[in-house]
Amino acid sequence: MTRLAGAAVTLLLAACAACHRDTREPPANAPADIELPARFDPAARARHCDAQAARFAAGHVWGNRSAAGAADVLLRWQAHFSDKHQECDVLVEHRVSSPGSSEVVYSELWEPFDAQPLAAWTGDPRPDVRRAICRIEISDYPSVSCPVARFFIDDHLLH
Repeated sequence: MTRLAGAAVTLLLAACAACHRDTREPPANAPADIELPARFDPAARARHCDAQAARFAAGHVWGNRSAAGAADVLLRWQAHFSDKHQECDVLVEHRVSSPGSSEVVYSELWEPFDAQPLAAWTGDPRPDVRRAICRIEISDYPSVSCPVARFFIDDHLLH
């Protein structure tokens, strides 16, 4: 990898790591405000999952990466209440790119009521990008292989 290409990948990885401030408009169906259910009430969380996920996707994930010279585009978000795990999850996917560099597309799974990251994965073929992004946050050792992180995310979204 050339020095310029290496610097571009480093810039993209730094931009991907700073994804917790919002500067975007909320999705069209995001409620302006909702009453948050009791902290550990799965039934209330199930009822409010879609609304909280929309609110979360609009206000907590997408950062302004202009300071790093990178552009961030929200590709999609998806809410799901998992009966198996008794939790509300939101999958957010975005694309980060910087001038003179290739882009990175990756997905993150969050618990939107407590704003807790659960996992992230990318299908990017570059090993350094995959090592920087793929993780499961609920373990003592969050870095995992991308297939393991994707399995974790799929399991939460299917059940």
